[in-house]
Amino acid sequence: METDVKLKVLFRKYAAGLLELTGDAGSEVLSAEVVELQDFKRSVDCLLKLRRGQETYYRHVEFQAEADPDMPERCFRYNTQLVLQYRVPVLTTVVYLFRPGPASRTLSFEVRLANRLVNVWHFDVVCLWKVDAQEALAHGAPGLLALVPLMRGGEDLGLIAAADRGIEEAAPGEAGRDAAAILLLLAGWHYTVDELSKAVRRSKMIRSSVWEEALAEGR
Repeated sequence: METDVKLKVLFRKYAAGLLELTGDAGSEVLSAEVVELQDFKRSVDCLLKLRRGQETYYRHVEFQAEADPDMPERCFRYNTQLVLQYRVPVLTTVVYLFRPGPASRTLSFEVRLANRLVNVWHFDVVCLWKVDAQEALAHGAPGLLALVPLMRGGEDLGLIAAADRGIEEAAPGEAGRDAAAILLLLAGWHYTVDELSKAVRRSKMIRSSVWEEALAEGR
């Protein structure tokens, strides 16, 4: 299942409602974009420009499908380049989508010399399957609702239908179209198109990428 592009869209378009997930609640989103790092040609998944009080900072968000032993090094490379590029604090969060994920709630890149810790960089971790789907529904932000199928309890078809209704209420029509499409895409991890069409309006299913993929595959 291709999720990377869709999640970049989700964070760019609905960043304000996703700050609960990254630990930035109370901050103001100034921008959210895919950024190509200078010096080495590699794009980070999403970079949110935020303001908390009088201070401006960035939250770098990376999406990761599964545990990767090289993730601390990757985060360190991205983080240091971003700090040097923007000259303001940059906080990094890795959002793990599926089990099994990392053993720890944080990632650390350490530099040691003769068993002495010289430097350490800490990066935040969010495991979506540990986030309560009911809490996301209560929050009501379209970005969070789109991620419900990957959250704890979110495989329940009733909760997926409730998330769809919540997106429509919070962002009617075109404003919530991407969030609804991503919700259905992720729900396809648990259900077939026929099963989803029993819970979500058929007209909305037909407009979604899930329906288009099913047609392309002859389903």
